Amino acid sequence: QALAKKERDSLQKNKHTKNYTYKEYSKPTYTKTNFSDITIEINQAGKEDFVKLKGIGEILSERILKYRTKLGGFNNTLQIKEVYGVTDSLYLSIKKNLKLNASKIKKIDINQENLENLKSHPYISDKLAYQMINYREKVKPFDFVEEIKKLYVMNDSIYNKLFPYLTIH
Repeated sequence: QALAKKERDSLQKNKHTKNYTYKEYSKPTYTKTNFSDITIEINQAGKEDFVKLKGIGEILSERILKYRTKLGGFNNTLQIKEVYGVTDSLYLSIKKNLKLNASKIKKIDINQENLENLKSHPYISDKLAYQMINYREKVKPFDFVEEIKKLYVMNDSIYNKLFPYLTIH
């Protein structure tokens, strides 16, 4: 105990007499990001562009890019809401930052595309993909895109979402 008291006393003395050196540190500079100044074109933006938007981190940015690839490009900014993790409130807070050029959307040739590629599109169910293949092989090739309305799985809601992505060559 006597040794412990002696060490404490020594530390107390050293505490007051010890010379401390202070390193010069530069303070971090914080710049307030004005999110309203950021505008991104959602069919060309990369991960780093989406991350600049308030409320979108790296994981959500990756999800948006994966979904955009599956779709073949966004036709409407509202489609961002279809990405898992993008809530209505998040969409409302970023929609002013989004612009869209839908001219480069990847089109699906409904007379040529194979079953796997049809099924991989988010708006084409397996059943619809099989019906499209069967119709063009057993009935006749599609003469125009609107003919897919004849398929019994097709409804107006699916057709309206899918139409911008379809073509016939």
